Amino acid sequence: MSTWRLVRIVIIALSFMEGLLYPFFATEAPLEGAPIAIQVFLIVLPLFFFPFSLTMGLFIQSKNPFQNTQWTLPDWDSNFLNMKNPLHFFHAAAYFIAASSFGLIIASFFSSTSYLPIGLAGVSSWGGVLIGIKLCITKYHDKFQPVPDTLRQMKSLGVIKTSKIIGAILILCTLITTSIAAVLLAKYTRFKNNAIETEAIITHYETRNSDAQTIYYPVFAFTDHIGQIHTVCSATGSNPPRNNIQDKILILYNPKNPAEARISSSGSLYAIPTVLGISGVINLVAGLIFLFVIPARQKM
Repeated sequence: MSTWRLVRIVIIALSFMEGLLYPFFATEAPLEGAPIAIQVFLIVLPLFFFPFSLTMGLFIQSKNPFQNTQWTLPDWDSNFLNMKNPLHFFHAAAYFIAASSFGLIIASFFSSTSYLPIGLAGVSSWGGVLIGIKLCITKYHDKFQPVPDTLRQMKSLGVIKTSKIIGAILILCTLITTSIAAVLLAKYTRFKNNAIETEAIITHYETRNSDAQTIYYPVFAFTDHIGQIHTVCSATGSNPPRNNIQDKILILYNPKNPAEARISSSGSLYAIPTVLGISGVINLVAGLIFLFVIPARQKM
């Protein structure tokens, strides 16, 4: 194993541990309380932003007279700190980000604060950077040094093995996230079917700080089917508040346990399953690419 491959593996392991432990020490969670449309947009954006920015950046570097006349292709054994080969750093950084993001995603299921959206955005960034690198190699192929056949075959076998391992991990993540999404979807659907819809009044807001902003969680009061009054704090918040104090809203509550009450909206009920489902789709597509597409292209 080369020194630089070992360095990458160590940094990837440390990045994963950082992502896994970060939610238990941080006090703020980026994107917590943001509308589901904003979360989805920020998760998908890197898939388009990084290919475009890397392609444009490499175009500028190709005109830089101080750069190497020819670049080498990035791989796991290359020196990613060599700035004369511009893609090597991004190739390594993509996997560091992915490791940290997977750690965040796993930790989100055990933390009181959800870091799932930012974790998914990191996974999307990983995919976006790899797509951008592939586009750059294709567009500027004449700027890269040809690889000798023997070395190419050795590197190809290493790429195929690494690619299949990554693909298997991504497929496993897909099974985990979609299973959790299915369980939560069934739970929320069962709650909605058995719940009673009634009118509630917002009495006040509870506030929590998240990503340098204040998230407002409505506290509402309602009367249940036997005439008892209950006060419940919503599990979802927003900035700014969606309603004013004393506004009337529709809520759903469990007649067997009225304290289990939610605002009657699809966003309030299905936000987490939706984000998990999107995560599953992204992981599935990426996993299939790593399992089948990349190995097939290496064998050509």
